[in-house]
Amino acid sequence: MSARALPRLARRAIGAVAACALLGCFTDHGGASSTGTDATDETEAATMTTAPDPTTGTTAPTTSSTTSGEETTVDPCPPGELGCPCGDGPCVEGSVCIDDVCDHGCGDGALARPEELCDDANAIEGDGCNNDCQPSGALRWVKSLGDDVTSIRAIDVAVSGGGVIYVTGVSDDGGVEGSNIWVAALSADGELSWARHFDHQGGDDAGTAITVASSGAVVVTGVARDVGDMQVAWVHRLDPQGNPLWDQPAIYDGGPLDDSAHDVAIGLDGTIHVVGGRGVLEGLDLWYGTFATADGVNSFNHVVAREGDDEAFAVAVYEEVVVLCGRVGEVGVTLPYVRTIFDGAQASEWLGSPDDGDTILHDCVVDGDGVLHLAITQKPDVTLYARFQLDATGGLTPITPGSSLGPITYGLAVDDVNGHVITTGYVISGGDDIFVRRAPIEQYNVEVWLATYAGMFGGVDRGAAVALTPERDVVAVGSVTIGDAVSQAWIGRYSP
Repeated sequence: MSARALPRLARRAIGAVAACALLGCFTDHGGASSTGTDATDETEAATMTTAPDPTTGTTAPTTSSTTSGEETTVDPCPPGELGCPCGDGPCVEGSVCIDDVCDHGCGDGALARPEELCDDANAIEGDGCNNDCQPSGALRWVKSLGDDVTSIRAIDVAVSGGGVIYVTGVSDDGGVEGSNIWVAALSADGELSWARHFDHQGGDDAGTAITVASSGAVVVTGVARDVGDMQVAWVHRLDPQGNPLWDQPAIYDGGPLDDSAHDVAIGLDGTIHVVGGRGVLEGLDLWYGTFATADGVNSFNHVVAREGDDEAFAVAVYEEVVVLCGRVGEVGVTLPYVRTIFDGAQASEWLGSPDDGDTILHDCVVDGDGVLHLAITQKPDVTLYARFQLDATGGLTPITPGSSLGPITYGLAVDDVNGHVITTGYVISGGDDIFVRRAPIEQYNVEVWLATYAGMFGGVDRGAAVALTPERDVVAVGSVTIGDAVSQAWIGRYSP
């Protein structure tokens, strides 16, 4: 946080003090003629006295003049100017005199102004006290969408480089045609720009994930139940105004069994990466596919088939490495699972320990240094946090073992700038309440801040996903219960 620049008037005042000290000062008020002699008009006299210099203890000239019997004083060191008196002493550079008090402003480590609620004298956002001298994690605004007729749940969120907030989930008006894929866009200040409801084949449909590319392409994944009561995985591409450009089934050989698409990411080359589960007679196989941004053509597919139900819930892209995160079924237990793909083939994999019991990897993120961050839920109510270092060809090296991350976590984001992990999910407090949490990566058991949100009706309120804005604010989404089987989409924006 930069100090205030030295005011121009202050510089002039200092110059005036120095000049008067050396040469003496005379103020010509006009009205008297010059005779070219040493005589002085009897109606005008200039005298010079000295006043203490508050910065040095010496004296500086003060000029007084009398015209027609009236005396005025010109003070070369007005109170409040740099180096001039203010209360108990002079103000220094970077401060101003307000109500006879030297106010150093936000960032000096002192609570000098009433509007300053904290001041830690640094320029680090999200460390407990932000650069505006307000506590971190303050709720800037909250938006609820839906009513007592149309139930909406927000499931995922993405923020564009321009700060537009895109949300997807499920909407249901209680009609016979079932639920729909729901997509909405909000401005940076929380105003709804548009909302779309997509109904595929008359059954229950839901949006599951959303992402936005630097080009402005918005891609949504979802599921749709067809007339034969089979669930089909779908991929949609929309323009920034929510108009559909193309959509198509995601699973390349989806048969007469339920398929799912759970997450989507866009690589630097524009390739769309989708993960989910493919229905087979034995249950589910973990599935990953790629699609062209221009027309949605499926170009690559990869399947993980182990002993039980296998499914990917998250996908992350780092340079040329794709990371698939989810679960696999072993004998009598579900384990967290990571597989990396490089150059179209498996590079590495990691499988959680059966000693941990039933666990599911809900979300994963790769930061700018190639560190993979995992949010793993260990049933019934413990979330573990683990990290791996990725190499350029998909190799995985453990950095930290799984340790408690806090409450039940569904969404994860990483702030590369100050090395923090941000999570959302729910805490159990009477009912279920949404939480949003920021903690240092290296000390993730010690939170910087924890914000909770409880709906008015005390029901099941849960956070689902979290993202960062270009200003590094935190946007979390989820749902709050407002009645019997009726929910509202919940979107909240917090300071860093």
